[in-house]
Amino acid sequence: MVTRDLSGILVNIGWTRIKFSIDGSFAELQDKLRGKKCFDDIIKNIKSLSEIKRKAESELPRIGFNVVISNQNYMDLPNIVELSHKVGCDEILILPVTVFSEEGKKLKMDYNQMIEFRKIIKNCLPKLKKYNIYSNMNKFIDLRFVEKTNTMHEVMMEEAEKALIREQIKKGKKLIEDVKEDPKENFMTAPCFEPWSHITILSNGNIACCFNNYVWETNVTIKKNSLKDLWYGDYFDKFRKEILTRKLSQACATCCVWRVFESRSIRDKLKGYDKSILNRIKVRL
Repeated sequence: MVTRDLSGILVNIGWTRIKFSIDGSFAELQDKLRGKKCFDDIIKNIKSLSEIKRKAESELPRIGFNVVISNQNYMDLPNIVELSHKVGCDEILILPVTVFSEEGKKLKMDYNQMIEFRKIIKNCLPKLKKYNIYSNMNKFIDLRFVEKTNTMHEVMMEEAEKALIREQIKKGKKLIEDVKEDPKENFMTAPCFEPWSHITILSNGNIACCFNNYVWETNVTIKKNSLKDLWYGDYFDKFRKEILTRKLSQACATCCVWRVFESRSIRDKLKGYDKSILNRIKVRL
């Protein structure tokens, strides 16, 4: 719970970002989706944090809403935008529901709802710009990222194959295999960059490159190994080699769609590097 005292500490130390799970613009909807009474306390704490930031003339921490989108709340999205502006929110990140249970299946939007959701997003974009609130909503105009939350490994491979084709055309190569066989180009068009950019550590010490079955099922723990040895050693290299084969495991099916957007961003940044710099990138094969 983010108390007023804790909010003051976060502002004083320059904490960069704090996110709140908001799935509804009013208590009845939020509390129903979260399974407990929490809306009033969350809004109270956000307002308190915003007030402390204003008095300290600080832009940090940035306040964010994380919104899980389902068939219960997608129509409430414009109201969530208004609420975020009212309480001093800096960003809204949405995430369509991923199904992990029979109850989860009941929350998945059908096709007609998805079409309506896309229209709602387009209507929200001008308000976000007006209020200067950052959001990833525009990315979900592409309904693949709404519909395929349980087959995200397929989407990641689709994105990688598109990147391969672009490189093939740019390089004037006749075969996509020519791009795949080049270590640098194969890295630039990899379906995922998590093993090079991310570490997940659970409270029990389990460590892996991402928050899927790998980290829950591993026997490797930070309690018995140094972070340096794991990151630069065989353990993380195993994940990197797997990605560079361009084959994703079934565990990647429920990967967070935000990782797809991150991979896009990394590819774009890699394209901007000078060739001499790119040549120095160490990709262990």
